[in-house]
Amino acid sequence: EFPYRIVVLETILTVSTCKFENRNRDYSDYSGSVPASSRVETNKGGAIWSDGFITVNLEQTTFIGNQAELQGGAVLFPSRTALTSKVSSCAFISNAAWSGNGGALYIPGGTVDIDLTTFKANRAAGQGGALYISSGAAANVVESYFEANVAAQGGAICKFQCKSPQPSNCRS
Repeated sequence: EFPYRIVVLETILTVSTCKFENRNRDYSDYSGSVPASSRVETNKGGAIWSDGFITVNLEQTTFIGNQAELQGGAVLFPSRTALTSKVSSCAFISNAAWSGNGGALYIPGGTVDIDLTTFKANRAAGQGGALYISSGAAANVVESYFEANVAAQGGAICKFQCKSPQPSNCRS
């Protein structure tokens, strides 16, 4: 088990055979002495928050009960990248974005290849109970399993404004 949240800027991050459980990201995690400008991103990416020109690779890792106030209950992928990140043989269970999108994963930019991954009982108040893909992003979802994910729009997957994504060989 990994007891802390990972914050990554400008590098390559590979996480393999780990477990992130009950990581919670909101403003209350920080003391009142932290300037508001430094806290802007603290309410996103419950277990992993990444940004910049970065590749994130997650392999055989489990995310259970992680929460973020806004985006990416478990993971917020980088927004400013033309690189491809990968999620393979992972499990996302009971993660939540309390008042935003992407209960398990929020993909604001770049491309994320997702295969052999389970998304179960994730929640978002807005869009994409399991997975939210922003307008400048792409996701290739192959041979993955979605069960009981909930959101106001796109319980399993929402591509920007809930336009139809193209998953293949997935079970729900």
